[in-house]
Amino acid sequence: MAPKKSANLPDEVEEIKKSLDFLSAEIKTVAAQQNKIMELMGEIQSLKIQNIEKDKKITFLENRVADLEQYTRMNDLIISGLKTRHRSYARAAAASEDTAGRGGADAPEVDRESLEQQVHMWMLQSRQPGSSTGVCMLQRAGKGPGTQWQPWGILHHTAPWI
Repeated sequence: MAPKKSANLPDEVEEIKKSLDFLSAEIKTVAAQQNKIMELMGEIQSLKIQNIEKDKKITFLENRVADLEQYTRMNDLIISGLKTRHRSYARAAAASEDTAGRGGADAPEVDRESLEQQVHMWMLQSRQPGSSTGVCMLQRAGKGPGTQWQPWGILHHTAPWI
């Protein structure tokens, strides 16, 4: 059986042409938007790569700063377990004050030594014959890392150990 011919055939063809034109315009719009999206995706990928590179550079620079901060402590030595005599504030003030023109002379020599001097004397007594030690500076004294209180200090070498 043959399809029925309709009198509206030219109108239907015209309507189909309009629909096809509309659909092709929509497809062009979608394709243009898809191209923009693809460009943005490529840009995002390149930004992610740059971000990863910058993170690596930041990590490297942070490590470099940490190394440079430790550089000044490279020659430091922690000494613990020394038997030292600590000066009280009153004795230290008496030793440095000019009391009746004597300059704290009543205090024995042992009490007038600073912790730095005591450590320096220990180093001079304990060094090997023929070795040379430079003047060392004790930066700080306080509690040691153990559970019991022990005097400790950090020495900064001003001359190389031999």
